[in-house]
Amino acid sequence: MMAYTTERDGNFDIYVRQMSGSQAIRRTLHPAPDWFANFSPDGSKIVFRSEREGGGIYLMEALAGPEHKIADDGTLPAFSPDGSMIAYFVGNPLSRVARLFVVPAAGGPSRALVPDYIAVARGSTWSPPFWSADGKTILLDGMKEGDRTTRSWWLVPVDGGPPVRVEPPSQSGQMVRVVSAWWNGDVYYSDGSTIGGMTMFRVPLSSGSHPVAGPPQIVTSPAGMQWGASISLEGRMVFSTMSPSVNIWAVPLKPGEETASGPPERVTSDSWGKLNVAASADGSRVAWVAYSFSPNRFEVRIRDVATGREDSIATANTTIGLNPCLSPDGSRLGYADIVDGKRTNFIVENGAEPRKYAGEGLILGFFSKARDVFSVAGNQLLRLDSAGNRVNIVLDATGTGALHEAALSPADTEIAFTVARPDGSAVLFAAPVGDRPAEPETWIVLEEGRHYIGSPSWSLDGRTLFYASNRDDFFCIWARRFTADGRPSGEPFAAFHDHKPPDSNLWKISFMAAGRDRLYLFLSEFKGDLWSLKLKK
Repeated sequence: MMAYTTERDGNFDIYVRQMSGSQAIRRTLHPAPDWFANFSPDGSKIVFRSEREGGGIYLMEALAGPEHKIADDGTLPAFSPDGSMIAYFVGNPLSRVARLFVVPAAGGPSRALVPDYIAVARGSTWSPPFWSADGKTILLDGMKEGDRTTRSWWLVPVDGGPPVRVEPPSQSGQMVRVVSAWWNGDVYYSDGSTIGGMTMFRVPLSSGSHPVAGPPQIVTSPAGMQWGASISLEGRMVFSTMSPSVNIWAVPLKPGEETASGPPERVTSDSWGKLNVAASADGSRVAWVAYSFSPNRFEVRIRDVATGREDSIATANTTIGLNPCLSPDGSRLGYADIVDGKRTNFIVENGAEPRKYAGEGLILGFFSKARDVFSVAGNQLLRLDSAGNRVNIVLDATGTGALHEAALSPADTEIAFTVARPDGSAVLFAAPVGDRPAEPETWIVLEEGRHYIGSPSWSLDGRTLFYASNRDDFFCIWARRFTADGRPSGEPFAAFHDHKPPDSNLWKISFMAAGRDRLYLFLSEFKGDLWSLKLKK
């Protein structure tokens, strides 16, 4: 049998099918997405991730019966070879890191393994945890927390002890490499990009106290992203090929209500990859990162909303992390590029040539009542003048967690920002902007929880704050209204529900920006197939 996820009946649900047959049994019915299914070794049970009720690890019989939760927050579950344990990750909702846990399949308390090591996303997701054939170790693609020089493959002893480092094969230079399986002494992984395609490779992994990854061999050749391989004990592999198309869409808003007045409208329709959409508060311009890997080409694109004209700014083609931002009136554009190995800020004014900007940190926006620049450096939000000199610290989040995103209101009076707390929760704050740092007692909690909260963006009048959240088990756009004196008013309300598959899960980071009468966001369209092949031992 094989288990897989498809939205063919409207929801992302799990289906089971005999390999020799053509009829599939739908095993989950909840409206929230269910995915990342994994069979027990005897084929009698399936463990999976569900986004329902805040998300977690669920277990069910393979062919009939209800499902029940066995762990909160987890994802990418995997049965041990004897079926007694399940390994999974718990990710921070605002970062690209996750921690490794195990839980008894029969139920019971979870246990963290190597808590000072973290799994790190390569591209849009983590490599799942993989058990060795004897069930004594788990393969972790990650690093020791706080030490990027240790990023590698690690063999984690399940019963305790230090992990053993295995140097993985070199990457292709593109943005994604995800481990797919560990079978018969070989590690299988997909390497490439969502835009240029991904090819599956395998490398032999030597045994002993100092294991080494051998030279990679190509396993598959179909086009598209080859993803999510699973291998049976007898060597039958199943995997998916996906061809994604990611574009920017605009959601029109009802005047005065700040809720969607109709379905999303397509803004772009090209095949390039896209990241980090930004919009001017007056709705005149939209900017984003466009990239291609054939050959490497990364640029900032700017669209005039009234005319539809698009201009592009060529870059050094060394990073997709260009992070464009626009001033409230659309006259100024900021972005960051890599120059001589260092991140360098640039500002473009009224369509002129980009100029280097000497100010510290990363440009996040522009003040509207002065020529000043809004930036982030570490855990501080800064106000800088046009020459790059520090004017003052707007806010210092040191000691509260990791500052993640921030947005300055068009009137320069408020900031909205998200913080990843040490306990793994996320929180969205609002705080006043003044000549001195906003003290923590002035911060107002707008939303908090162990779910994603991000992409804060203000309306033109500063009376509504939009943000992305999966508080209802889907990644949707929510909003809070504010009074004239900068205080939140009323409860959060849904500005746009996005419950139609495919879900925007892969594109949730910096995926939304508000203009005067539009919300701009990334929506992904996927086409895919399932494949099977018999591996040679």
